[in-house]
Amino acid sequence: MSQITPEQAAHFLLQVKQSVQRDIVGQDAVIDGLIAALFTGGHVLLESNPGLGKTSLAVSFANSLKMGDGAGYGRIQFTPDLLPSDITGTFMPDMSGSGGTFVFQPGPIFRQLLLADEINRATPKTQAAMLEAMAEKKVTVLGETRSLVERKILSQGLQQAGYETPFMVIGTQNPIDQEGTYELPEAQLDRFQLKLLMKSSDSGTLIEIVERVSGTSRFRRDERPALDIDQYSVEQCGWLIDQTKALLAETEMPRKMVEHAVNLVQATHGAVKSDDLIDVAPRSGAEIMRFVERYCEWPLGPRAAIALIQASKAKAFLLSAESAAGDMQAMAARAFVEMAPGALRHRMKLKFGWQRQAVEEFPSLKVHRDVEEVRTRLLLHLLALSAPDAAGYSEFFKPHLLSQ
Repeated sequence: MSQITPEQAAHFLLQVKQSVQRDIVGQDAVIDGLIAALFTGGHVLLESNPGLGKTSLAVSFANSLKMGDGAGYGRIQFTPDLLPSDITGTFMPDMSGSGGTFVFQPGPIFRQLLLADEINRATPKTQAAMLEAMAEKKVTVLGETRSLVERKILSQGLQQAGYETPFMVIGTQNPIDQEGTYELPEAQLDRFQLKLLMKSSDSGTLIEIVERVSGTSRFRRDERPALDIDQYSVEQCGWLIDQTKALLAETEMPRKMVEHAVNLVQATHGAVKSDDLIDVAPRSGAEIMRFVERYCEWPLGPRAAIALIQASKAKAFLLSAESAAGDMQAMAARAFVEMAPGALRHRMKLKFGWQRQAVEEFPSLKVHRDVEEVRTRLLLHLLALSAPDAAGYSEFFKPHLLSQ
Protein backbone atom coordinates (compact mmCIF):
# COMPACT_ATOMS: atom_id res chain seq x y z
CA MET A 1 0.00 0.00 0.00
CA SER A 2 1.66 3.22 -1.18
CA GLN A 3 2.28 6.22 1.01
CA ILE A 4 0.05 9.24 0.63
CA THR A 5 1.20 12.41 -1.12
CA PRO A 6 1.33 15.89 0.44
CA GLU A 7 -1.75 16.82 -1.62
CA GLN A 8 -3.67 13.83 -0.28
CA ALA A 9 -2.62 14.65 3.28
CA ALA A 10 -3.77 18.26 2.89
CA HIS A 11 -7.08 17.04 1.45
CA PHE A 12 -7.56 14.70 4.41
CA LEU A 13 -6.93 17.51 6.90
CA LEU A 14 -9.47 19.67 5.10
CA GLN A 15 -12.00 16.82 5.14
CA VAL A 16 -11.62 16.51 8.91
CA LYS A 17 -12.15 20.25 9.33
CA GLN A 18 -15.23 20.32 7.10
CA SER A 19 -16.69 17.32 8.92
CA VAL A 20 -16.41 19.07 12.31
CA GLN A 21 -17.76 22.31 10.83
CA ARG A 22 -21.01 20.53 10.03
CA ASP A 23 -21.64 20.25 13.77
CA ILE A 24 -19.70 23.19 15.23
CA VAL A 25 -20.15 26.72 13.86
CA GLY A 26 -18.11 29.83 14.57
CA GLN A 27 -15.01 28.09 16.00
CA ASP A 28 -12.88 27.56 12.90
CA ALA A 29 -9.62 28.71 14.51
CA VAL A 30 -10.09 26.26 17.40
CA ILE A 31 -10.87 23.42 14.97
CA ASP A 32 -7.65 24.22 13.09
CA GLY A 33 -5.73 24.06 16.37
CA LEU A 34 -7.17 20.65 17.28
CA ILE A 35 -6.25 19.31 13.85
CA ALA A 36 -2.73 20.75 14.07
CA ALA A 37 -2.16 19.17 17.48
CA LEU A 38 -3.51 15.71 16.62
CA PHE A 39 -1.51 15.39 13.43
CA THR A 40 1.74 16.56 15.04
CA GLY A 41 1.42 14.44 18.19
CA GLY A 42 0.41 17.26 20.55
CA HIS A 43 -2.25 17.97 23.14
CA VAL A 44 -4.64 20.90 23.51
CA LEU A 45 -5.92 22.90 26.47
CA LEU A 46 -9.35 24.40 25.70
CA GLU A 47 -10.51 27.36 27.75
CA SER A 48 -13.87 29.10 27.62
CA ASN A 49 -16.80 30.15 29.73
CA PRO A 50 -19.29 27.35 30.49
CA GLY A 51 -21.72 26.41 27.75
CA LEU A 52 -19.70 27.40 24.69
CA GLY A 53 -19.39 23.85 23.38
CA LYS A 54 -16.04 22.48 24.54
CA THR A 55 -17.44 18.98 25.05
CA SER A 56 -19.52 19.09 21.87
CA LEU A 57 -16.45 20.11 19.90
CA ALA A 58 -14.41 17.20 21.31
CA VAL A 59 -17.18 14.70 20.52
CA SER A 60 -17.61 16.02 16.98
CA PHE A 61 -13.84 15.92 16.43
CA ALA A 62 -13.73 12.30 17.60
CA ASN A 63 -16.70 11.33 15.42
CA SER A 64 -15.17 12.93 12.33
CA LEU A 65 -12.12 10.69 12.82
CA LYS A 66 -14.22 7.55 13.45
CA MET A 67 -13.18 7.50 17.12
CA GLY A 68 -16.66 7.92 18.55
CA ASP A 69 -17.03 4.39 19.92
CA GLY A 70 -15.01 1.75 21.73
CA ALA A 71 -11.39 2.58 22.51
CA GLY A 72 -11.40 5.67 20.32
CA TYR A 73 -12.90 8.42 22.45
CA GLY A 74 -13.17 8.71 26.21
CA ARG A 75 -13.96 11.34 28.81
CA ILE A 76 -12.80 11.83 32.39
CA GLN A 77 -14.65 14.31 34.57
CA PHE A 78 -11.93 15.70 36.84
CA THR A 79 -13.03 16.30 40.44
CA PRO A 80 -11.15 16.94 43.70
CA ASP A 81 -11.69 13.34 44.87
CA LEU A 82 -10.37 11.77 41.66
CA LEU A 83 -7.39 9.46 42.31
CA PRO A 84 -4.48 8.70 39.96
CA SER A 85 -5.65 5.08 39.69
CA ASP A 86 -9.05 6.33 38.49
CA ILE A 87 -7.18 7.61 35.42
CA THR A 88 -4.45 5.07 34.74
CA GLY A 89 -6.16 1.94 36.01
CA THR A 90 -5.00 -0.54 38.63
CA PHE A 91 -4.62 -4.24 39.41
CA MET A 92 -7.78 -6.05 40.44
CA PRO A 93 -8.39 -9.62 41.68
CA ASP A 94 -9.02 -12.08 38.84
CA MET A 95 -12.54 -13.32 39.54
CA SER A 96 -12.59 -15.74 36.61
CA GLY A 97 -9.98 -18.15 37.93
CA SER A 98 -8.84 -19.63 41.21
CA GLY A 99 -6.10 -18.37 43.40
CA GLY A 100 -5.04 -14.87 44.35
CA THR A 101 -3.93 -13.61 40.95
CA PHE A 102 -4.38 -9.99 39.96
CA VAL A 103 -4.99 -8.62 36.48
CA PHE A 104 -4.58 -5.11 35.21
CA GLN A 105 -7.81 -3.17 34.71
CA PRO A 106 -7.08 -0.33 32.26
CA GLY A 107 -8.29 3.13 33.20
CA PRO A 108 -10.11 5.57 30.92
CA ILE A 109 -6.82 7.09 29.77
CA PHE A 110 -6.42 4.14 27.41
CA ARG A 111 -8.14 5.97 24.56
CA GLN A 112 -7.01 7.51 21.31
CA LEU A 113 -8.71 10.83 22.07
CA LEU A 114 -9.23 11.69 25.74
CA LEU A 115 -11.34 14.60 26.96
CA ALA A 116 -9.98 15.67 30.36
CA ASP A 117 -12.97 17.77 31.39
CA GLU A 118 -12.29 20.55 33.91
CA ILE A 119 -8.77 19.26 34.36
CA ASN A 120 -7.91 22.00 36.85
CA ARG A 121 -10.40 20.60 39.41
CA ALA A 122 -8.22 17.60 40.23
CA THR A 123 -5.56 17.72 42.94
CA PRO A 124 -1.90 18.18 41.94
CA LYS A 125 -1.23 14.48 42.69
CA THR A 126 -3.89 13.40 40.22
CA GLN A 127 -2.80 15.95 37.63
CA ALA A 128 0.71 14.53 37.92
CA ALA A 129 -0.64 11.17 36.74
CA MET A 130 -1.21 12.84 33.36
CA LEU A 131 2.39 14.01 32.90
CA GLU A 132 3.94 10.69 31.85
CA ALA A 133 0.98 9.92 29.59
CA MET A 134 1.11 13.28 27.81
CA ALA A 135 4.89 13.35 27.45
CA GLU A 136 5.65 9.73 26.61
CA LYS A 137 2.29 8.19 25.63
CA LYS A 138 2.58 5.52 28.28
CA VAL A 139 1.60 4.95 31.91
CA THR A 140 3.39 3.14 34.73
CA VAL A 141 1.29 1.34 37.35
CA LEU A 142 3.03 -0.51 40.20
CA GLY A 143 6.26 -0.62 38.26
CA GLU A 144 4.74 -1.95 35.02
CA THR A 145 4.72 0.33 31.98
CA ARG A 146 2.00 0.15 29.33
CA SER A 147 1.81 1.98 26.04
CA LEU A 148 -1.16 4.16 25.17
CA VAL A 149 -0.73 3.58 21.44
CA GLU A 150 -1.32 0.36 19.51
CA ARG A 151 -0.14 -1.18 16.27
CA LYS A 152 -3.01 -2.17 14.00
CA ILE A 153 -3.44 -3.55 10.51
CA LEU A 154 -5.42 -2.12 7.60
CA SER A 155 -6.41 -4.77 5.04
CA GLN A 156 -7.56 -3.80 1.56
CA GLY A 157 -7.94 -6.71 -0.82
CA LEU A 158 -4.67 -8.59 -0.85
CA GLN A 159 -2.72 -5.67 0.58
CA GLN A 160 -2.03 -4.95 4.23
CA ALA A 161 -0.50 -1.96 5.96
CA GLY A 162 0.39 -1.41 9.58
CA TYR A 163 -0.33 1.83 11.39
CA GLU A 164 -0.06 3.28 14.89
CA THR A 165 -3.07 4.67 16.70
CA PRO A 166 -2.81 8.25 18.01
CA PHE A 167 -3.05 9.47 21.58
CA MET A 168 -4.25 12.98 22.27
CA VAL A 169 -5.51 14.77 25.37
CA ILE A 170 -7.99 17.63 25.12
CA GLY A 171 -8.03 19.31 28.51
CA THR A 172 -10.74 21.84 29.33
CA GLN A 173 -11.08 24.54 31.94
CA ASN A 174 -13.19 27.65 32.38
CA PRO A 175 -11.75 30.98 33.50
CA ILE A 176 -14.61 32.28 35.64
CA ASP A 177 -15.47 29.49 38.08
CA GLN A 178 -12.23 29.12 40.04
CA GLU A 179 -13.63 27.90 43.36
CA GLY A 180 -12.36 24.42 44.14
CA THR A 181 -9.74 24.43 41.39
CA TYR A 182 -5.99 23.86 41.37
CA GLU A 183 -3.89 25.93 38.99
CA LEU A 184 -2.11 23.69 36.50
CA PRO A 185 1.64 23.59 37.20
CA GLU A 186 3.96 25.00 34.54
CA ALA A 187 5.38 21.53 33.84
CA GLN A 188 1.93 20.28 32.88
CA LEU A 189 0.97 23.42 30.96
CA ASP A 190 4.12 22.98 28.89
CA ARG A 191 2.92 19.49 27.88
CA PHE A 192 0.01 21.08 26.02
CA GLN A 193 1.17 22.00 22.55
CA LEU A 194 -1.55 24.66 22.23
CA LYS A 195 -3.89 26.57 24.51
CA LEU A 196 -6.97 27.52 22.51
CA LEU A 197 -9.69 29.95 23.54
CA MET A 198 -13.32 29.36 22.56
CA LYS A 199 -14.90 32.79 22.35
CA SER A 200 -18.56 33.71 22.51
CA SER A 201 -20.31 33.84 19.14
CA ASP A 202 -21.54 36.86 17.24
CA SER A 203 -25.30 37.33 16.85
CA GLY A 204 -25.58 35.63 13.46
CA THR A 205 -23.68 32.55 14.58
CA LEU A 206 -25.62 32.41 17.86
CA ILE A 207 -28.93 32.47 15.97
CA GLU A 208 -27.77 29.49 13.90
CA ILE A 209 -26.68 27.59 17.03
CA VAL A 210 -29.97 28.24 18.83
CA GLU A 211 -32.02 27.22 15.81
CA ARG A 212 -30.05 24.02 15.33
CA VAL A 213 -30.32 22.95 18.96
CA SER A 214 -33.97 23.98 19.36
CA GLY A 215 -35.01 22.23 16.15
CA THR A 216 -36.32 25.39 14.45
CA SER A 217 -33.55 25.49 11.86
CA ARG A 218 -33.94 24.28 8.29
CA PHE A 219 -30.62 22.52 8.84
CA ARG A 220 -31.00 18.75 9.08
CA ARG A 221 -28.27 16.23 9.74
CA ASP A 222 -29.36 14.13 6.74
CA GLU A 223 -29.00 17.23 4.53
CA ARG A 224 -25.38 17.87 5.46
CA PRO A 225 -22.98 18.00 2.50
CA ALA A 226 -21.40 14.62 1.80
CA LEU A 227 -17.64 14.34 2.28
CA ASP A 228 -15.08 11.76 1.22
CA ILE A 229 -14.24 11.10 4.87
CA ASP A 230 -17.79 9.83 5.48
CA GLN A 231 -16.95 6.72 3.46
CA TYR A 232 -13.77 5.85 5.35
CA SER A 233 -13.74 2.90 7.72
CA VAL A 234 -12.27 3.11 11.21
CA GLU A 235 -9.12 1.36 9.95
CA GLN A 236 -8.80 3.58 6.87
CA CYS A 237 -9.12 6.69 9.02
CA GLY A 238 -6.53 5.37 11.48
CA TRP A 239 -4.12 4.60 8.65
CA LEU A 240 -4.59 8.06 7.12
CA ILE A 241 -3.96 9.71 10.49
CA ASP A 242 -0.73 7.76 10.90
CA GLN A 243 0.37 8.45 7.32
CA THR A 244 -0.38 12.17 7.60
CA LYS A 245 1.47 12.42 10.91
CA ALA A 246 4.52 10.76 9.35
CA LEU A 247 4.38 13.06 6.34
CA LEU A 248 4.15 16.17 8.53
CA ALA A 249 7.06 14.94 10.65
CA GLU A 250 9.21 14.63 7.51
CA THR A 251 8.17 18.00 6.09
CA GLU A 252 10.66 20.80 6.69
CA MET A 253 9.62 24.34 7.42
CA PRO A 254 11.66 27.12 5.75
CA ARG A 255 14.90 27.77 7.64
CA LYS A 256 13.83 31.35 8.36
CA MET A 257 10.78 30.02 10.19
CA VAL A 258 12.94 27.83 12.43
CA GLU A 259 15.31 30.75 13.07
CA HIS A 260 12.29 32.91 13.88
CA ALA A 261 10.97 30.40 16.43
CA VAL A 262 14.43 30.17 18.02
CA ASN A 263 14.68 33.98 18.11
CA LEU A 264 11.37 34.11 19.94
CA VAL A 265 12.65 31.79 22.67
CA GLN A 266 16.06 33.46 22.95
CA ALA A 267 14.48 36.91 23.05
CA THR A 268 12.61 36.10 26.27
CA HIS A 269 15.93 35.49 28.04
CA GLY A 270 16.70 39.19 27.71
CA ALA A 271 20.24 40.55 27.63
CA VAL A 272 21.75 37.14 28.48
CA LYS A 273 20.88 35.84 24.99
CA SER A 274 20.86 39.12 23.05
CA ASP A 275 23.94 38.09 21.04
CA ASP A 276 22.22 34.83 20.02
CA LEU A 277 19.41 36.52 18.09
CA ILE A 278 19.65 35.55 14.42
CA ASP A 279 19.55 38.28 11.76
CA VAL A 280 17.63 40.80 13.88
CA ALA A 281 18.17 44.50 13.14
CA PRO A 282 19.85 46.47 15.97
CA ARG A 283 16.76 48.65 16.46
CA SER A 284 14.53 45.57 16.79
CA GLY A 285 17.05 44.02 19.19
CA ALA A 286 16.87 47.06 21.44
CA GLU A 287 13.05 46.99 21.37
CA ILE A 288 13.09 43.27 22.21
CA MET A 289 15.27 43.88 25.28
CA ARG A 290 12.96 46.67 26.43
CA PHE A 291 9.87 44.49 25.86
CA VAL A 292 11.30 41.56 27.81
CA GLU A 293 12.37 43.76 30.71
CA ARG A 294 8.89 45.25 31.00
CA TYR A 295 6.67 42.24 30.39
CA CYS A 296 8.34 38.81 30.69
CA GLU A 297 8.33 37.11 34.10
CA TRP A 298 10.44 34.17 32.93
CA PRO A 299 11.79 32.91 29.59
CA LEU A 300 10.31 30.43 27.17
CA GLY A 301 11.78 26.95 26.80
CA PRO A 302 12.54 24.80 23.73
CA ARG A 303 9.03 23.28 23.71
CA ALA A 304 7.62 26.67 22.73
CA ALA A 305 9.68 26.76 19.52
CA ILE A 306 8.95 23.09 18.78
CA ALA A 307 5.20 23.52 19.32
CA LEU A 308 5.10 26.61 17.12
CA ILE A 309 6.94 24.93 14.24
CA GLN A 310 4.90 21.73 14.43
CA ALA A 311 1.53 23.44 14.63
CA SER A 312 2.47 25.83 11.83
CA LYS A 313 3.33 22.93 9.52
CA ALA A 314 -0.12 21.40 9.93
CA LYS A 315 -1.81 24.77 9.55
CA ALA A 316 0.15 25.46 6.36
CA PHE A 317 -1.08 22.13 4.94
CA LEU A 318 -4.65 23.15 5.77
CA LEU A 319 -4.19 26.54 4.12
CA SER A 320 -2.77 24.90 1.00
CA ALA A 321 -5.87 22.70 0.74
CA GLU A 322 -8.22 25.65 1.24
CA SER A 323 -6.40 27.84 -1.30
CA ALA A 324 -5.30 26.04 -4.44
CA ALA A 325 -3.09 28.92 -5.53
CA GLY A 326 -1.08 31.27 -3.39
CA ASP A 327 2.34 32.48 -2.31
CA MET A 328 3.72 29.57 -0.29
CA GLN A 329 6.01 31.80 1.77
CA ALA A 330 3.11 34.11 2.62
CA MET A 331 0.98 31.06 3.45
CA ALA A 332 3.63 29.68 5.81
CA ALA A 333 3.98 33.09 7.48
CA ARG A 334 0.20 33.28 7.93
CA ALA A 335 0.24 29.82 9.54
CA PHE A 336 3.00 31.02 11.86
CA VAL A 337 0.98 34.07 12.95
CA GLU A 338 -2.23 32.10 13.48
CA MET A 339 -0.59 29.36 15.55
CA ALA A 340 1.71 31.57 17.64
CA PRO A 341 -0.87 32.72 20.24
CA GLY A 342 -1.95 29.14 20.97
CA ALA A 343 1.64 27.97 21.32
CA LEU A 344 2.70 30.86 23.57
CA ARG A 345 -0.18 32.15 25.71
CA HIS A 346 0.14 29.43 28.37
CA ARG A 347 3.94 29.31 28.31
CA MET A 348 4.88 32.98 28.53
CA LYS A 349 4.14 34.26 32.02
CA LEU A 350 3.80 38.05 32.01
CA LYS A 351 4.69 40.32 34.90
CA PHE A 352 2.15 41.65 37.37
CA GLY A 353 0.33 44.67 35.92
CA TRP A 354 1.31 43.85 32.36
CA GLN A 355 -2.10 44.72 30.89
CA ARG A 356 -2.19 48.22 32.36
CA GLN A 357 1.37 48.90 31.22
CA ALA A 358 0.68 47.55 27.73
CA VAL A 359 -2.35 49.76 27.24
CA GLU A 360 -0.35 52.78 28.42
CA GLU A 361 2.59 52.00 26.14
CA PHE A 362 0.55 51.06 23.06
CA PRO A 363 -2.58 53.28 22.73
CA SER A 364 -3.95 51.06 19.94
CA LEU A 365 -4.68 48.40 22.58
CA LYS A 366 -7.23 50.62 24.35
CA VAL A 367 -9.98 49.45 21.98
CA HIS A 368 -9.58 45.85 23.19
CA ARG A 369 -11.47 45.18 26.42
CA ASP A 370 -10.80 41.44 26.52
CA VAL A 371 -7.61 40.61 28.43
CA GLU A 372 -6.87 37.66 26.15
CA GLU A 373 -7.12 39.86 23.07
CA VAL A 374 -4.59 42.26 24.60
CA ARG A 375 -2.33 39.30 25.44
CA THR A 376 -2.59 38.01 21.85
CA ARG A 377 -1.70 41.42 20.38
CA LEU A 378 1.28 41.67 22.72
CA LEU A 379 2.54 38.19 21.78
CA LEU A 380 2.23 38.98 18.06
CA HIS A 381 4.16 42.21 18.65
CA LEU A 382 7.06 40.18 20.07
CA LEU A 383 6.71 37.74 17.17
CA ALA A 384 7.10 40.64 14.72
CA LEU A 385 10.08 42.11 16.59
CA SER A 386 11.95 38.79 16.57
CA ALA A 387 11.49 38.03 12.86
CA PRO A 388 14.77 37.62 10.92
CA ASP A 389 15.35 40.61 8.67
CA ALA A 390 16.93 39.09 5.55
CA ALA A 391 15.26 38.67 2.15
CA GLY A 392 12.17 40.62 3.16
CA TYR A 393 10.97 37.87 5.52
CA SER A 394 10.21 40.30 8.36
CA GLU A 395 7.83 42.26 6.09
CA PHE A 396 5.19 39.56 6.56
CA PHE A 397 5.03 40.33 10.28
CA LYS A 398 5.29 44.13 10.38
CA PRO A 399 1.48 44.63 10.38
CA HIS A 400 1.49 43.11 13.89
CA LEU A 401 3.91 45.65 15.35
CA LEU A 402 2.18 47.83 17.95
CA SER A 403 4.85 50.52 17.86
CA GLN A 404 4.25 51.62 14.26
